[in-house]
Amino acid sequence: MTRNATQAGLDLIKDLLDVHMLEENVTPHSPTFDISAFMLEKVDAFAPIAMAKRIHLHITRIESELVRLDADYLS
Repeated sequence: MTRNATQAGLDLIKDLLDVHMLEENVTPHSPTFDISAFMLEKVDAFAPIAMAKRIHLHITRIESELVRLDADYLS
């Protein structure tokens, strides 16, 4: 939990810097990545919390799908 909280703080700082870049008309970085792998990673990250609350997380469809956007913002 400490690692996740620290990462969230770093992500917030990064987002603030990105907003500043946008205000200065700098083009943001939008790589192509697999959205399915991203979603599986997020489900795995939330699984322990969900299990503690007796919530079942399940993805019914997993296909490799490439998207072009900023994964950090999506996260």
